[in-house]
Amino acid sequence: MKKLIILGVLISTSAVADSIPSIDEFAKSKELRNEYKSKCRGYSIFEKDKFPKVCFNWSKGSEKAIVNAPPPDFSSIKIEKKKSPNLTTVTDDVVSYLQAKCKMNKTEAKEAAKKSFRTTTLVSTFDRFGEQKYQEKLAQVKCSHFKPLF
Repeated sequence: MKKLIILGVLISTSAVADSIPSIDEFAKSKELRNEYKSKCRGYSIFEKDKFPKVCFNWSKGSEKAIVNAPPPDFSSIKIEKKKSPNLTTVTDDVVSYLQAKCKMNKTEAKEAAKKSFRTTTLVSTFDRFGEQKYQEKLAQVKCSHFKPLF
């Protein structure tokens, strides 16, 4: 009698074992991973005796799906740089400053103004805080801000 009960238990556990999706099945099926996501929350993999086999397969299958996933395609994303309406004003002001204070000719001054990060920060200041703050920042500019470091 006891053997029959044990066999009955063994039969029932093997039937359950057959219905557990494999790691590969979890890796291939997004729907299957989503279905078991809520069932396997709250279990800790470090508590081996309480951690169900199906949840182990689910976690390993999810890892495998992430590792084997193709890299995302960013080619369809186009980033357009917006030109500030104040860019020409700031560039002209910087060019005139470089000509007057730093003794540069017009072409040198234009090149220095275009390449300098200081011009970009002045444009940003003008856009964000207005002309008064921009004029204050422009008054603090030095010739060394527009000279190449190397």
